[in-house]
Amino acid sequence: MAIAYPLFGTGPGNFQIDNARYWSPFEQDWYATERKLNTHVHNDLLETAVETGVLGTACHAGLILLLLFKSLLAYFSSQTPERRRFALTIAGLVTAFAIDGLTGFNLRAPVSAALFFVIAGMCDGVFRSAARLGTHAWYRAAPALLTVAMLVVAVAEVSTFASQVMLLQGRGAAHWKDYAAADSLLARAQRFAPWNWTLSYERGLALQQNGDRDRAATAFERALLQNPNYLPARIALCNLALEALPDAKKTGDSGAAFLDYVQGNIDATLALCPNLPEANEIAGRVAMYRAANAAKEDATAQYRIAVDRLRDAIAYTGEPRQDTYALLAGALTGSGDMRGAEAALARAVEIMPESVEAWQSFEQFAFTTSRTDALLYALERRLDSLLSLKSQDHDVSVQMADTYLHLGNAYTLRRDTEIANRYYRAAARMSKPGQKNSESSGA
Repeated sequence: MAIAYPLFGTGPGNFQIDNARYWSPFEQDWYATERKLNTHVHNDLLETAVETGVLGTACHAGLILLLLFKSLLAYFSSQTPERRRFALTIAGLVTAFAIDGLTGFNLRAPVSAALFFVIAGMCDGVFRSAARLGTHAWYRAAPALLTVAMLVVAVAEVSTFASQVMLLQGRGAAHWKDYAAADSLLARAQRFAPWNWTLSYERGLALQQNGDRDRAATAFERALLQNPNYLPARIALCNLALEALPDAKKTGDSGAAFLDYVQGNIDATLALCPNLPEANEIAGRVAMYRAANAAKEDATAQYRIAVDRLRDAIAYTGEPRQDTYALLAGALTGSGDMRGAEAALARAVEIMPESVEAWQSFEQFAFTTSRTDALLYALERRLDSLLSLKSQDHDVSVQMADTYLHLGNAYTLRRDTEIANRYYRAAARMSKPGQKNSESSGA
């Protein structure tokens, strides 16, 4: 980054914005798996070079060297032991800050930065000759200028703090599904910190949950305007477009413009973080949409793209979702890999066994392909799990009835009518109000 902007740098505070374009493979994987990123360089001089260029770095290094020179000069020239010890203390402190700055960012932390400048002021004040203190007009005006600067910084920090408080309040309101209140709080927070892209993004989420897609899109776009490399905002815009796609198709729109818009955002996201699970899943969805409207050969190619993207999404997700595996099963079916599709469906019902839709998809796949072994194995495991529960409440009874029904359907497909009827009878018993499970285990 310092090489790309050598003279004036990217601008103060812009490392966090521009850093994503220079991520190493390790940083890309770190963000993909843990959503963590470096907000500082971990080297004070290098971060100064990135944000202010050669001129700023020269001033930074020059200040440190000047303080060392003045303190060491005072050490060797002072006549009293007290001044020599004080000069050596200042030299040691400045040296410690310089060394620590090679692997940290102490000048970006308010407390340590304030301490450094207090030390710098002490060095200048103690070792400057008394005769020269009042000779410059700017020196006499310095207290007033310092007071104004401190007031400006104080107002900025209080505004930032207030915005963070409102951000937390807005998140709390969104957690309790009071999205209108969340929108109001986050709008107020934006007035205190209009530069904060996180506020724009969080407000977009609240608006999206409240059903206001247009304003949500505006909020996400504002977040990207403030930080073009803020990946969550790009993902959110893609999800909004995919949500709107079915409505567009109802009006006769092919949806090609929506897919192109999503593809552009996803390509930009994957260029920064190739293994980001959400981006790969959306890329898989786009490929599935394209496959549904393509000729056979093109459809197969799109399904294969979807398979690759969805497998990448699963590989980098700590806890893959059931619907991701369901999507993968559809893509594998489209590409002709029935064995892989069967395994994906089995994994989907394993992740969310209470999902009626997941079991229906698995059963439909079995009926379409006449592959029942994996379905039966998954159903029997589900039945054993339900039977082992100590509490057999109404919800458990309903789930057991559904499981017996799916087992009956699977054995019907295998033309084993006797076993199928046993499971159908068990399903009927479990469906009766107040029916206990005493006979179910013998189905």
